[in-house]
Amino acid sequence: MPTSEKPYRVYRQPRRIKGDGSIPWDNSTDPKRRGPRHAGAGRRVLRFVRRAVFIAFAIAVVWSAIAFVSFRSAVKDANERVPESARRQLAPANGPAIAASHVIMLVGADTSTYRKRTLGEKGGRADTLMLMRVDVPSRTVSMLSIPRDLYVDIPGYGTAKINEAYANGGLALSIKTVHELTGVDINHVAQVDFDGFKDVIDALGGITIDNPYLVRSGPEGFDGKHWTFAKGELHLTGRRALAYARIRKVDSETLHYNEQEATDLGRARRQQRVIDAMVAKLASTNSFLHPRDVPKAVVGAMATDISATQMISFAFGKWWAKPENNLRCRLGGDQEGDNLLPDSDNRAVVRMFMGKQAPVPPDSALAPGCVRESSDAG
Repeated sequence: MPTSEKPYRVYRQPRRIKGDGSIPWDNSTDPKRRGPRHAGAGRRVLRFVRRAVFIAFAIAVVWSAIAFVSFRSAVKDANERVPESARRQLAPANGPAIAASHVIMLVGADTSTYRKRTLGEKGGRADTLMLMRVDVPSRTVSMLSIPRDLYVDIPGYGTAKINEAYANGGLALSIKTVHELTGVDINHVAQVDFDGFKDVIDALGGITIDNPYLVRSGPEGFDGKHWTFAKGELHLTGRRALAYARIRKVDSETLHYNEQEATDLGRARRQQRVIDAMVAKLASTNSFLHPRDVPKAVVGAMATDISATQMISFAFGKWWAKPENNLRCRLGGDQEGDNLLPDSDNRAVVRMFMGKQAPVPPDSALAPGCVRESSDAG
């Protein structure tokens, strides 16, 4: 085989002698050049980051598990407080909460000792009646307030103010009355007693609302105190939120901004703001950071048939919803003494609430109607 110069050059690495550290890895003594020592440090940093991420993930999983177990236990107790008679009045939904529209009846009940002893009421009064429709697929959360003075037919009792349905037959009769009034199938019910309402909000660390105009209570005040709520963003403790939601008599300066505040409909809108803020706070990181205290305090004042997983789905629905899709609706009527006689347009408002008709805002202080959440001015 002829010998000729090869077109390439063969390099041979010097053989390292055991114990001899004189030969550097890159065969260079230049201190500015980085070698395997730097590469090893990079690998160690990468391993540390991976372990830190894994530990953080594990902590998050454990923390979430603790939160869910505590939450599920509290919800189970709340489920047991709903009487079977009320459950029989509920209609099954068309699918799971994450994939179908669900209607929830929210009841704010005043079952105080004062009412039971002084006024002779057996079960108290439903001071707040509201339907909330959560439709996760369409990214919509809508509310329909039902004035407590609305004069309606109560099955088995004749015509009376709608809040007397609760006084005469509890949750079961309230659900049946609202269903016959609106024609809406009610899938779930959640009752909060006002005695525990303040504790719920305080457990959430308070709530924040956007108050569109000055609201000031009348001379008689509420809960033994005169209340003033300035225009703008307000942070409310439990006691202040309860006063904001329940005061009925307001002063003349408040009426200058909105005459609806002298009616039950004005109060219903304030109640919607409070409920909105509570649901938003429940869906925030605050509940995650306090996995044991918040769920027990919130659900502890509630009686509901809603399961823990359904509540999580509804909280997600509130977070997922688009403000421009959400509706704030109310039924209305004509004032006759202390009663509010139902308006003929109430049926149309129900269709708006259910997403079957375009929303139309109310045209007077007592009229029914719907507004978009994004354009709500009170």
